[in-house]
Amino acid sequence: MEPAVVACLWTTAVLPLVVECYPDPMARRLQVLMDESDLREIRRQAGQEHVSMAEWVRKVLRQAMRPAPAVAAANKLAAIRAATRHRFPTADIDEMLAEIGRGCRAGWPA
Repeated sequence: MEPAVVACLWTTAVLPLVVECYPDPMARRLQVLMDESDLREIRRQAGQEHVSMAEWVRKVLRQAMRPAPAVAAANKLAAIRAATRHRFPTADIDEMLAEIGRGCRAGWPA
C-alpha cells in the first residue's frame, strides 16, 4: 500500500523526519517468524533495493498474490520460434497497411 500523505515534520541538517499516513484504516499488522538466515537474506535484498525490510516484504507478497499467466512464457516463445520457421509470401508493410485500410473503409470486417 502506498502512502497517501507524506508529511515532513522537521528538517535536520542531514535528513528530514518523514511520517507516512496510510489511507486504509483497516490496514493490519502481519507478524511472521523467520529464522536468522532468512532474515539476513531479506535484509540484504531490501538493502540492495534501498527500501525497508517491511516494504520489500510487502512488495514480494503482492507479487506472489498476482495470478500466474495462463500460458508460460516458454510456450509463447516456442510458438513464435515455430512461426518464424515458415516462409510465406508477403507484401511490403506499407502496401499491406494500405490494403487493410481500404478493406476497413469498404465496410469489410477487420
